Amino acid sequence: MKKILTTLLFFTLTTAIFGQEVKHYDFKVKFNIPQKKIDVEGIINIAMNNQDSIVFTLWKDTDIKDITIGGKSVTFSFDTIEKSPIAYIPNGGKLTIRNIKKQPDVVPIHFAYTCNMENVTGWAKSFSDKWIELGFYTAWYPVHSTSMGFTSRIAVSIDSSFVVSGSGIVTKEGKNWVITHSWPVFDNVIIAAKDLKTKKIREGKVALDIVYTTFPEKDLDSITIKCKEIYTFYSSIFGQSGDSSGLYLKFAINPLEGNSGFSRSKFILLGASGFSQDLENIIAHEVAHFWWHRAKATTWEDWLNESFAECSMLLYLREKGSKEEYNSKIEQFKKQTINSKPILGIDRKSSEAHTALYDKGSLILLEFEEKIGTKEFYKFLKMLSDNKISNTDDFFKLVETKYSKEYRIWFEQKLKT
Repeated sequence: MKKILTTLLFFTLTTAIFGQEVKHYDFKVKFNIPQKKIDVEGIINIAMNNQDSIVFTLWKDTDIKDITIGGKSVTFSFDTIEKSPIAYIPNGGKLTIRNIKKQPDVVPIHFAYTCNMENVTGWAKSFSDKWIELGFYTAWYPVHSTSMGFTSRIAVSIDSSFVVSGSGIVTKEGKNWVITHSWPVFDNVIIAAKDLKTKKIREGKVALDIVYTTFPEKDLDSITIKCKEIYTFYSSIFGQSGDSSGLYLKFAINPLEGNSGFSRSKFILLGASGFSQDLENIIAHEVAHFWWHRAKATTWEDWLNESFAECSMLLYLREKGSKEEYNSKIEQFKKQTINSKPILGIDRKSSEAHTALYDKGSLILLEFEEKIGTKEFYKFLKMLSDNKISNTDDFFKLVETKYSKEYRIWFEQKLKT
């Protein structure tokens, strides 16, 4: 994985075989900063689809006080010894809730537990006086691996010296901060810091919130300008993304050294100390995921997310950004992919996956552009986006239907070698 950017965007997974799905989280979270703990209490509404058990991933160092349905305790087990059910949550324990009455309707399950966050370390997570960042990767809330489109309301109680933000719309209700996701999401990100600030930009149909601590003011303007340029460029090729009424996007800038970036619906978190070409490239990649996010992100099928997002970044550099940076990136990618593994079937968790899924895949797409021409290639990208392609089989079928069997075979060979 790149040091600057590791992305696990939108994490689009297929529905579980039984079709269980989290519909809504309604949680209260009380922070104890000195003790590095959070007390969590609330309800998850779950469509059980006639099943009597469900598996979540939850932070290993958690004391579960109670899990109830209709005021009655339910049977559960919490395995913190075996490997985490989700590879991207290495410190996750397997929480299994059993003997739920089989029913097709939504079941409200009440949770009460305490997470000890003293040992929070690693990428995309932090619990310190300088920066708090909790979300999917810490599994501070019970994460259901195949629920990718829930809504949520998270009420946060924290020391008054801290300011809270997160991946949703943030409001203040009395002494509590409330983070609301009224649109479908797969993550509940909470960030907090003593000197957290928000700059709001509203221009026409573009609304940007930039959340930061020590980021230079002049560089905030650069982010604003580039974000609008990139979004406008992509919209001109791929069509409008999300709400047709306009763009709402929140950038949170992590001040900690060595941290990377990731995207969620309407939310991007970046690790940066100032504006740079690298940051512009990250923004271009992450904004592209507004269109390229539907494939399963835990397998090699993630190339439909990452190769297309990286290719989009290259197209932006070539057409609207730095052509010198574009040429440099192409040469860099060619060198890095000389002996790279095939995309098809690569282990998504392997150290070689990034080069294959990001760099190699984007070069293959640009090679296809050379075959059909830029104008037709842009039509091809819009067609893929419009058809919401989420797996490679459907991708192959579309290529054969709209172009030819020969082009399908060409893509198959490229992904296999």
